[in-house]
Amino acid sequence: MKKNTKDREENGTLGEAAVGTSEQTADPGKRESYREKELREISNASAQEIQHDKTSHKKWSCLVVVGILLLLTYCIPVLYFRNRFYGATYINGESYGFCSAKESEQRLIHFAEEYELRVTGRGDMTASIRGSDTGLRVVPDTDIRQMIREQNPFLWFVEIFKEHHYTIDCDVEYDEARLAKLVDGMIFFDQKLQVKPENAYISGYIPEKKRYEIVPEVMGTQLLPKARERIMEAYRNLEDELDLDQEGLYRNPRIFSDDGNLTEALANRNRLVGSSITLTFGENRECVDGELIHTWMRIAGTKADIEMEQLASYVKDLAHKYNTYGKKRTFLTIDGLELTLKGGAFGWRIDQEAEAELLYSQILEGIQEEREPVYSDRGVEYGERNDIGQTYIEINLSKQHLYVFVEGEIVLESDFVSGDVLTGCTTPPGVFAIRGKTTEATLRGTAPNGDSWVTPVHYWMPFNGGIGFHDATWRRQFGGEIYLTNGSHGCINLPRSKAEKIYEIVYKGMPVICYYEGEIPQAPGPVTEENGEGMNE
Repeated sequence: MKKNTKDREENGTLGEAAVGTSEQTADPGKRESYREKELREISNASAQEIQHDKTSHKKWSCLVVVGILLLLTYCIPVLYFRNRFYGATYINGESYGFCSAKESEQRLIHFAEEYELRVTGRGDMTASIRGSDTGLRVVPDTDIRQMIREQNPFLWFVEIFKEHHYTIDCDVEYDEARLAKLVDGMIFFDQKLQVKPENAYISGYIPEKKRYEIVPEVMGTQLLPKARERIMEAYRNLEDELDLDQEGLYRNPRIFSDDGNLTEALANRNRLVGSSITLTFGENRECVDGELIHTWMRIAGTKADIEMEQLASYVKDLAHKYNTYGKKRTFLTIDGLELTLKGGAFGWRIDQEAEAELLYSQILEGIQEEREPVYSDRGVEYGERNDIGQTYIEINLSKQHLYVFVEGEIVLESDFVSGDVLTGCTTPPGVFAIRGKTTEATLRGTAPNGDSWVTPVHYWMPFNGGIGFHDATWRRQFGGEIYLTNGSHGCINLPRSKAEKIYEIVYKGMPVICYYEGEIPQAPGPVTEENGEGMNE
């Protein structure tokens, strides 16, 4: 092993010698270029090493600078937030971000001086009390410095993104007497400005609107006794605003416009006065509407009703004004005589009870219509002329002759025999109306002298109680002065042919006018209407 090594060494030495010999024998110019190349390679290697050292140094320098900056970026906030609150810090709802303990305490002092309680009420009333008015001082019961110390400043990079809310109690110190005086002097307690609350109610009847309305409640401005203490409490609690109305510190009415009972009562009243019933009397009109109805109204709770006595009185007045039944009339006879006839069983007569009941029911239902009143007896027409019209039977008892008019034209006339004057059965004058008609009737009655009778007739047409038209087949003569000594029991005796024709013409309600041209013939007994049973003469 050693030998071989020695041989390699010898060979190496020999090799170097050979090389050297060769270099020496080579061209000198070439030997120079080889040296330059070697030097250049050495120089380049050194330069690269130097450049590498510079780059490494710069990298380390940057890392150090960045590290220092990062350390400062972290440490400075740590130091800063050791003595200050984080930015999003709120104490009792107020922002104290970035405030030191001293600044926070100064803020509390400033807050007390600038504090103002604003009080608002009804009627745009406002008043306020400032902290400086009472020497207000706010002393927190918590050490603000300790609150800051309890923060963890090393976690500032997390905490700055959070909101921090604290609630602390504060002792409020002020001049109690001064506060009480200020509260008592507020506009809300001025007696001159006190308005009592009033309930909503239903108005009286409003003619121009033809209805009732709800008069809204008056809220008033009278405060409850506890209002004074509530204002002082708000001041003690350092509240910014106090709305006396929202706090329910006013006396309020008991009944409001939307009260169910009130609106129900209004609807009931307006339904009644909303009725409008127009009663027609020919060309005349009488309107029963709210103008009248509200004067008859009777109120019981939410209900509305009509006083029937007043309604009946109104109907009675209408009857007095428009009824013609039984009243005297002026009548122009066929012979041109103008007679004033006493009233009889004819004319317009309102059925007062039925009309009052109908009006009452229609008013309760709020009906609106135009109609005639309810009549128990009817005339023919209303107007300037009498109520007889142009279709009627004219009976001249003095001449014992009658005329049947239809639409102003005579369609039939006839002699007749009327009530016997001698026996006191004189036919009474007046204006009457046909009460009905029938055929094959049996007439019964008793005369004033006590005599009774039973008489069958073919045509029977009563117009005045038991007095009427009928045929008298037992008579051979009619007209003249027969009635003075041999007349009827009060009826109008007719020839059968005339009775038949009249029967065909007459209808229920057709006027019948009976008159004497002069004095009524005197009789031994009184002039009466015949009375009997059923359709009797």
